[in-house]
Amino acid sequence: MKYSYAINVVVPIPIDGFFTYSLSKSEFFKIKIGSRVIVSFGKKKYYTAVVFEKHENFDVDYELKEISYLIDEPPCITSEQIIFINWLSDYYLSPIGVVLDAVLPRSFLIKSESVLKKVICDKSYKNEDYDYEILQLFENNEEILVNELVKIFGFKVLKRISGLISQDILELNEEIYTKYKEKTVINYSLNQSRDPSKIFLRSDNQKKVLNYLYENKNSSFSKNHIQDVLGVSVSVLENLAKRDILLKNRVPLKRIYNSRETSIKELVLSDSQKDALNGIKKSFLTYNVVNLLGITSSGKTEIYVNLIKEEILKGNSALLMVPEIALTTQLSLRLSSYFPSNLIVYHSSISPNMRHELWSDMVNNDKPKVILGARSSVFLPFKNLGIIIIDEEHENSYKQNEPMPRYNARDSAILLSKILKTKCLLGSATPSVETYYNSINKKYGFVELNKRYGNFKEPKITLIESPKLDNESFLSLSLRKEIKICLENNHQIILFRNRRGFSTFLKCKACSNVNYCPNCDVCLTYHISENLEKCHYCSFSRVKQIICSSCNLPSMELNGIGTQTIENELEKFFPKVKSQRLDYDTTRSRKKLKKILQDFSINKFQILIGTQMVSKGLDFSNVGLVGVIESDFLLNYPDFRSHEKYFQLIKQVSGRAGRSISNSKVLIQTNYPNHHIHNRIIDGNTKGFYQFQIDQRRDFNYPPFTRLAKVILKSKNINVLKLASNWFSKALKNTMKSEILGPEFPVVSKIKNDHIMNILIKMEVDSLRKEKKKLFKLSKKINKYSQFKSVKLSVDIDPYN
Repeated sequence: MKYSYAINVVVPIPIDGFFTYSLSKSEFFKIKIGSRVIVSFGKKKYYTAVVFEKHENFDVDYELKEISYLIDEPPCITSEQIIFINWLSDYYLSPIGVVLDAVLPRSFLIKSESVLKKVICDKSYKNEDYDYEILQLFENNEEILVNELVKIFGFKVLKRISGLISQDILELNEEIYTKYKEKTVINYSLNQSRDPSKIFLRSDNQKKVLNYLYENKNSSFSKNHIQDVLGVSVSVLENLAKRDILLKNRVPLKRIYNSRETSIKELVLSDSQKDALNGIKKSFLTYNVVNLLGITSSGKTEIYVNLIKEEILKGNSALLMVPEIALTTQLSLRLSSYFPSNLIVYHSSISPNMRHELWSDMVNNDKPKVILGARSSVFLPFKNLGIIIIDEEHENSYKQNEPMPRYNARDSAILLSKILKTKCLLGSATPSVETYYNSINKKYGFVELNKRYGNFKEPKITLIESPKLDNESFLSLSLRKEIKICLENNHQIILFRNRRGFSTFLKCKACSNVNYCPNCDVCLTYHISENLEKCHYCSFSRVKQIICSSCNLPSMELNGIGTQTIENELEKFFPKVKSQRLDYDTTRSRKKLKKILQDFSINKFQILIGTQMVSKGLDFSNVGLVGVIESDFLLNYPDFRSHEKYFQLIKQVSGRAGRSISNSKVLIQTNYPNHHIHNRIIDGNTKGFYQFQIDQRRDFNYPPFTRLAKVILKSKNINVLKLASNWFSKALKNTMKSEILGPEFPVVSKIKNDHIMNILIKMEVDSLRKEKKKLFKLSKKINKYSQFKSVKLSVDIDPYN
């Protein structure tokens, strides 16, 4: 069949490919690539889809459905984003609908299953023009499906629904859809219909308010503004409003750009920083990507600020990516002093309303912006982006493991910079082996910054052997002595242990039985504050078990060390010293995280105990000692990156010490003081470490000399899983030219009652595209066999775990 006008759309569901719909001539010429449309899907469902392609005189051998409704003529995503989304889907072998769902804020993707609820109306809305036709249906119904309203009113009702949602009259069920709610504020203005000569004012404050508003006759102001300018109380404004002298009206208030300052603060650089900055600029003349290797506390952030400032003055925007939401808290305070009216913070924990508003602003507003964001910020609809800066580029947090798309934000940002024809700077004191290799082989520009800001020396690193089991404490005597000296000097301390909870596990001293999670292949972690054993994979928890499930004796005892254990141990030796934990358990809310970081920065407590969070770029001026307590597990972990991760972790956490004070120290409490990695850390032989890693990876055919793909197979039936894994491994070996390893059970071989097996594929860089196509085709075949229907298969390209 031939259609005059057709479009290919992407529907945000986990199905591969485009879907084609027909439309009228007028709709075709109104619609743009990147616009949203409502399409029916299947017999009863409809979705918000995005237009990716337009076609005239389109031939197909089946009948096309018509689009149901055009939501917005201006595109909600850019043409560059469409290229980027296609690349993400193709490279990471993720259905394009899943990628679109990850990219767009949920408030842009209304669907037929969405449930509407009526909100109790605020009195300030009483003069608004409601759509009573829709609201009358809620008199006898607490909730109504959007689909039901579409049946009654047609698809045009969606715009009316959006209007009622934005006025906070209706809301969408939060479990299904996160609504956008416009933020509003009550403003006060003069009632122009009142005769000034007939107004009796009761106080000087009332006179001040009226005089101010007469001077600004056609303006309205918020209560905060009037209070700041005139110093009057809210009751003064309310009294004038009750007497109908002032009018109150609710107006939209942007959640972004809430600073009125426009000037950009000057920044003074050291000679080393100036050299590095000039080196970066020079490298950008030749390279699209530049790697800045700056030791900890060398002042990389100041260099970032200078590069961003140059782009803002040109009228361009800048993206500064950080690996953890925790880092945005500290860094946003620093950046807001330089870019008060341009700074935007974007990550997965900001409110849905903020995300919606920010996205819309970026689509419709060309104002230069400084975006500080975690990995999801790479999806934003950038305009005039002058530079992408990826801080701590080596961090695993840039890689998303679950759910799809399993993208690496650093690698994706590098590709995005090519699409946008913009610069990309990678920054780290401990770059990934791949980045270092690309730098020394001149694929990237390479600039080093080897001096600490303020000429403070790097901390002295000392190795101390972990205490024996029969010792009075797992905190060694040497570490306790250094803590005491540091406290006497009024300096602060960071203690690092990469394990949260009170103890690692409970073990029977009679039969050595360990308490395992019933759903996962991991032992339960004990949390003393709640007296619970918890699984950190599936969230299973139970009250601490004293009776052994194997021998029935009351002989379960605590083993291992967690952050809570350290906290308790410090209370024993330093009872008057205040300490705080910084781990997942203590920072589940943004407010709590912010408070812990701020309190430590102003010396409200002396010792910060933390997991990996404390190693990631945090800047505290008064830390004189860092203690690393038994992080040896990485030295023996079965992963080709384990030594790289350990080196980076120790160097990064060590870098928290001595940023603004002299004679700082780092004590590493370890069971392997003679390990060659420790020797390189003590000697400061960073280049030697990287060269050793590169040589090993060349010998054993690991990245950067190959590309990896991990096939993950899961099933609740372990026998079916083994059969399916072996079948798939043989199919891969018969089809692909790549090296196939496995199937093997991973270290954690069961999560949430799913047994897991992995197959690792080493693909040659030159044949990567062809080999991935073969892998993709095979991955679609496994569920066609009835015996493997229960098996879930997923593919992780460039896996990190």
